[in-house]
Amino acid sequence: MSSNEDQVVPQFESPIPIENGKQLSMVVVCTLSIVIPSVFVGLRLYARTMTSRSLGMSDYFILIGLVFNIGLQIDCLLMVLHGGFGFHLMDVAQRFGPDTLTYFFKAIMAFCILWNVAICFSKLSVLWLYTTLMPMKKMLYPAAGLGIFIILWNTGNILGQLLICKPFAMNWDQTIPGGKCGSQRDFYFVMGVFNIITDVLILGLPMPFLYSLHLPMMKKLVLIGMFAIGIMTCAISIYRQITLPGLDFRDMTYTGLLATLFSALEPAVAITLACIPYLRPLLGRFATPTTTSNYKITGDKSIGRSSRARAFEELNDADGSGSEVQLQTMDPGFSVEASPPQSNATKPRKNTIVVERKWEVSSSV
Repeated sequence: MSSNEDQVVPQFESPIPIENGKQLSMVVVCTLSIVIPSVFVGLRLYARTMTSRSLGMSDYFILIGLVFNIGLQIDCLLMVLHGGFGFHLMDVAQRFGPDTLTYFFKAIMAFCILWNVAICFSKLSVLWLYTTLMPMKKMLYPAAGLGIFIILWNTGNILGQLLICKPFAMNWDQTIPGGKCGSQRDFYFVMGVFNIITDVLILGLPMPFLYSLHLPMMKKLVLIGMFAIGIMTCAISIYRQITLPGLDFRDMTYTGLLATLFSALEPAVAITLACIPYLRPLLGRFATPTTTSNYKITGDKSIGRSSRARAFEELNDADGSGSEVQLQTMDPGFSVEASPPQSNATKPRKNTIVVERKWEVSSSV
């Protein structure tokens, strides 16, 4: 008989089971948060091809945001399937082993980085859309300033997450002697507050310009409503803030799931909503013409006029976003003049219409 007793190697459960509704909710939400934004971005790019438009900066920003959003959702799935997310911390250590906890807290660090990048580029995409549709100084300067602030703030959030614990390994190993961490819950709360502020500013930025458009009130309200759908991201952010007081890093694997779920949902919704203004060409593709009117133009052959009858055709004044009309107001320095018909114009023949009009746009700026 050996004098040394055999050492008992602890047996941990593997794989981690899906046992509660919180885990299932995270898996479902993260899966949908990959599929739905990807579909909308794909439709957005397809709409670009329909209008024969090359990709713009707004498209590149949304693509970058989509890539990091997908990485974010995969990170959340891994926290559930390999990090024990949804179980109490002590249960994770006892059932699945300490290595599972290490995996979880490393994934939480990655989550913060991926979230900030995804949020940053989704917001930059919307701001770039504003400057494309409303290219006036009153829009360009505020949008540029807000964009710079968003870049700096999200970069600061990433650095704050990386530096909040000393030494660095303290982020995932709370047993290091002499190690310490700042209040991570307060850090997330402040980060969320400024995120809501930027959401509100982005939401309100185009409203004065949309309201000043010379359009029928119903069309004006439709436009305002289309741009106001971003309020959904504000609602998600606010609800996420409400859940933060219940966040306890001593039991983060259990108390942090709801806040993490809504945090993961936010960039997915933001990317999806940012694509909606670009989808109008897809809607027009399925529309059927309702007019069968004909028109006939006659005139002097030397200036290239035609006397053949043609059906009315819809004007395609699509801008970079695929919208039918570029939303611009005229600065006070601009004037528009229409010249009267020329006196020496060819006398119209019977049963014909001759229209000749010259337009001149001048700027005093």
